[in-house]
Amino acid sequence: MESKRWTQVGYMPVAILVIVLILFCRLLIDHRTDPVLWVAIGAIVLLIVALSSMTIELRSDAIVWWFGGRILRRTLSFDRITEVSVRETPIVAGFGIRMSSSGTLWAVGGSQMLELSQASGRTILLGSSHASAICAEMRPLCEALASNARDNAFPTI
Repeated sequence: MESKRWTQVGYMPVAILVIVLILFCRLLIDHRTDPVLWVAIGAIVLLIVALSSMTIELRSDAIVWWFGGRILRRTLSFDRITEVSVRETPIVAGFGIRMSSSGTLWAVGGSQMLELSQASGRTILLGSSHASAICAEMRPLCEALASNARDNAFPTI
């Protein structure tokens, strides 16, 4: 299988961070020598680059996701996934990476999230407007791997 990619652009986080950057630049005009402001501005610029987009890639054996510029890249093998589903993203979900009672959320925006349940009990939530399409592509791949694992677990005599 050829890998497929979906990219979600993070308009809201970028807009918020640009406003904060402008405010810090305004402070910098008054306090040019304050090194803390320079560090803060550098951190904000890095956040803008990181949260500008999130890409989800399906490969033949795994799902891979990362923030803009391949920052904080993660891979999850299909054989570790027990269930794939789509959920609506609550308005308060926000963006970035964070732990919640539902699992670990990775998002820059989007109206849906892809829910990846693992045998370990852990859940990963990937925010994306493309969650339904990704789920439809993933299900056959996960089922094929699960079927192969079952076939190999019980050898025929």
